Amino acid sequence: CHKVSVSKDARLSEVKAKMAAVVKLDPTQLHLRRSARQQQVKDESQTLRAAQWAEASALYLGHGAPCKPDEFVLNIQIYQGSGGPRRTLDAFTMPVKEGMKIQQVREAV
Repeated sequence: CHKVSVSKDARLSEVKAKMAAVVKLDPTQLHLRRSARQQQVKDESQTLRAAQWAEASALYLGHGAPCKPDEFVLNIQIYQGSGGPRRTLDAFTMPVKEGMKIQQVREAV
């Protein structure tokens, strides 16, 4: 866990750039989330205040460029259920355009 101090009037893109510098990664290949399991923040032009981020709130930095406004992240999982406890394992994630048909998703994979 790293700490970065910024003004509430800082844009999310600026905060992401500061966070990326701390961990020595390219900010264009990272995205922000409110928590590890929530959706990506798509509008990084907002300020922390406009995005209603509370003081001392955590920002999660994720690998992968942010999705475009008309995209969302599809999480692909592998189901293991034969001969033991049933569970799913994360296989991969991919950005998918809103309104894509299953056949188009299959072709993209």
